[in-house]
This record gives sequence, structure tokens and C-alpha cells, in this order.
Amino acid sequence: MKLSEKLVLLRKEKGLTQSELADTMELSRQTVSRWEVGSSVPTLENLTRLGRFYAVPVDYLLDEEAERAEGGERAPEEEAEEKPGAAPKAAKKVLLKRLAIALILLALAAAAGGYIYWKLELAPVPLYDLPGVILGEPDGTIHSWW
Repeated sequence: MKLSEKLVLLRKEKGLTQSELADTMELSRQTVSRWEVGSSVPTLENLTRLGRFYAVPVDYLLDEEAERAEGGERAPEEEAEEKPGAAPKAAKKVLLKRLAIALILLALAAAAGGYIYWKLELAPVPLYDLPGVILGEPDGTIHSWW
């Protein structure tokens, strides 16, 4: 079945006129009419929107030999093939939440480490304050252990 025939069939299954479809898709009625008579074809963006609107994969619209899944719904394997390697939105959200939590924990660990470092007085000490490693006194005298 040709693309133009599929578009007519899908529109009629939804019980829409060309004008109603055009309004829904924010297009002119003439554009929808040209698609359905085969004098022009939808852009990739419009094919994607049509696929979502009719709940069919774009492959079904473009492939003249492709058959639609039962009830006009997308088959799960067709959805997976549409974007190979793409994670579902829910999985991406979980991943982003985990990343945010990890960054927060890292910031807290850095802050705790800085606080402990400060409390234990491990902050840098001027050389003239260290006993036995005195290179020079504030009054100018120099000591050496060699």
C-alpha cells in the first residue's frame, strides 16, 4: 500500500476530515490533500508527527510492504527499532537522579574532609613555627641540622 493510501486510511479510521487533521497538525488542508493524492510527500518532521498521531511507526508509513501491528498499535520491537540504543525517558531520569546524588555526596565528602583538615590543624604551618626544622627565625638567625 502506498504512503498516500495509508494516510487516507489512517485518517478515516480516526474519523477525521482533511480539515480536522490539518488543524490538529497545524497545516493547511491543501497540504494534507496533496499528501493523500500523492502529489507531494510529508517532510521527515511531519512523518514523525503523523506516526505519533496515528500511533504507527514511520517505517510502516514509508514501506509499501510493511504491515501494521494488531489494532494499529506499535509493536514493542518496532518501538525499540525506531531508536536503537536509546534508553527510555524513565531510565534517563533515573540515571540523571543517580548522577545528581553522586555529585551531592562528592561535594559533602569534600566539605567534610576540609572541615576535618581544619579541625585537626593540618593546615599549612609556616616553616619557622616547626621545631627542629627551622630554616630561619623571625629575628634572622639561621639554624641548620647538618
